[in-house]
Amino acid sequence: MKKFLFFIFYFAIFTIIFINAIFAKDKITTMEQDMNWKNKWYVNTIWYQIFPDRFYNGDKESDPTETETYTKDGQLEKLALSDWNDDQPNWKSKYGGDLIGIDQKLGYLSDLGISSIWLNPIFKATSNHKYNTADYAKIDPAFGDRKTLANLVKDLHEKNIKIILDGVFNHTGYEFWAFQDIVQKGEKSNYKDWYYIKSYPILKLWEQDKDHPANYECWWGVNTLPQLNMDNEATRKYIIEVCKGWMKLGIDGWRLDVPNEIKNKNFWKEWSQAIKESNPESYTTGEIWDNPKDWIGENGVFTAVMNYHGFRVPVMLYFTGEKIKLSEFDKMLKERRDEFPHSVNCGLQNLLSSHDTARILSAIKNKDKDDHDKEKSNYDKGPASSEDIAKYKTIIAFQMTYVGSPMIYYGDEIGMTGGKDPDCRRPMKWDEKDQNLDILNHYKKLIKIRNENKEFRTGDFKTLYISDKNNVYAYERTEDTESSIVVLNYSAKEHSATIKDVTGNYIDLITGSKVESKGNKLNVKIEPYGQLVLKKQK
Repeated sequence: MKKFLFFIFYFAIFTIIFINAIFAKDKITTMEQDMNWKNKWYVNTIWYQIFPDRFYNGDKESDPTETETYTKDGQLEKLALSDWNDDQPNWKSKYGGDLIGIDQKLGYLSDLGISSIWLNPIFKATSNHKYNTADYAKIDPAFGDRKTLANLVKDLHEKNIKIILDGVFNHTGYEFWAFQDIVQKGEKSNYKDWYYIKSYPILKLWEQDKDHPANYECWWGVNTLPQLNMDNEATRKYIIEVCKGWMKLGIDGWRLDVPNEIKNKNFWKEWSQAIKESNPESYTTGEIWDNPKDWIGENGVFTAVMNYHGFRVPVMLYFTGEKIKLSEFDKMLKERRDEFPHSVNCGLQNLLSSHDTARILSAIKNKDKDDHDKEKSNYDKGPASSEDIAKYKTIIAFQMTYVGSPMIYYGDEIGMTGGKDPDCRRPMKWDEKDQNLDILNHYKKLIKIRNENKEFRTGDFKTLYISDKNNVYAYERTEDTESSIVVLNYSAKEHSATIKDVTGNYIDLITGSKVESKGNKLNVKIEPYGQLVLKKQK
């Protein structure tokens, strides 16, 4: 009996030690992961969004020749290529931008300080925006081919620039090969379960009208965009395999178009796992306009999201719309930061503009109007005023020093304007006489500051000073022994501010001027719409 009790005792001791060892290992692994996030490329990056047709035409031999609109006999209309200097794009406009053109402008991106790009869709499609995919396995001929993309990826990586592609998997174009198989074969098609078909035969696109609507489910009722059935295993498998194929080319991840509209979340789990297996350092980001709690963080499926919820919405309310007080802005920022771990927040894409919104300068000019009101005749799409530009420079300083990875929509860095799409998709201005070099140089300076000071990339955020009366805002970013204080004045008057509980000497990284605290206080004077980025000296 004693032997048996001794056996039980020692077995219990051994079991406890073994289990503790396992948990200890898990804790170390978790700690290592928590420490490692600060070294992730997507946390330390500056994003640049490119709408390929509008960036640069590097190969005129590949210029598109057709629009996305069909004639009554089922042929695509012939296209008159838009003049690059035409600032009034419409839904059919095509300008001839391509992948070779992007490759030829990598020096410009490097000089700006960009380290990651996101391309709007580049797969075969009839439209200028390419969100109506005809073939996920082919690059649109107007942009190049697989070899062109491979060369671009190689050249980008040689310049230490990452690239992610736009994945549009909620719907396809009418021209997609599987849908066309259903059009031709009806119920006998092997792909009929890839979509939601209401009846047969499928009505031809050019035969549809108000009295003869599409007899298949479409994205938001748009008959050129039939909805994919992601409950169908074969559909899911095809999308995952084609994405794995593009990963082999060396791309660094994906931006996902309207992922929340695919209700089968298991698909996103399968897809995300496949992408991570292809490249453990890959980055996936979703187009989520509202609270992304179901998509990122502990229970999420993506690395990040386009940060409409936690960044652009507060910015639009305070800076561009001037609809909330500074204290309310600060409170909103904190509430939305607190929804996720700091490591997650630091990898979110902080955007000011995109192909879906008015450009930031136009949003500032039209502060009393919704940036989605593109049809409103009173939406001013003209040049920015000097005050608009001054406001913009303050917003840029906030974007480059706040928590999250800044994302620039092509042309914003040179002061391009435009209402909501298609007006926000004007062709890039490459002639310096058409660029606002003051804004460009401001971007370069702030990007350099962010790239050279780790507290702005991974550091903690702390609010130090708020004045609703004067619209003066100060906050501190701290990482290890590195610390900087940012002071913003979003008003047309010069103001002074006393920031308490601050010690040490500081240097303004924008101007080089020195500021010294006295009596645990930092007294600063800041010009109208001015910015101070004060680095604490050791």
